[in-house]
Amino acid sequence: MARRVEIWDSGTYQVTEGALDRGKLVFEDVRGEAQGRFSLVQIKGKGKDWLLIKGHDEFADPDWKLETGAARR
Repeated sequence: MARRVEIWDSGTYQVTEGALDRGKLVFEDVRGEAQGRFSLVQIKGKGKDWLLIKGHDEFADPDWKLETGAARR
C-alpha cells in the first residue's frame, strides 16, 4: 500500500520529552509556521501510523472546534 506524506512546514524544533523509538515524542516548534508544543504519538497496532497532536499553549486557537475542524469566526 502506497502512502503519501506532505511536508508543509520547516523550521527548528526542540525535543522536550520522549523518543521516536519509544512511540512518543513531545517537541516545541521554535522557528516554523506551526508554533508551539506538539506530541507525535505512534498508534499501537496500526503499523507505522502516527498522530500529531497540538498542545494547549499560547499558540493554540481557543475557538477551534473538533466538530467542524475549523476555528469559529
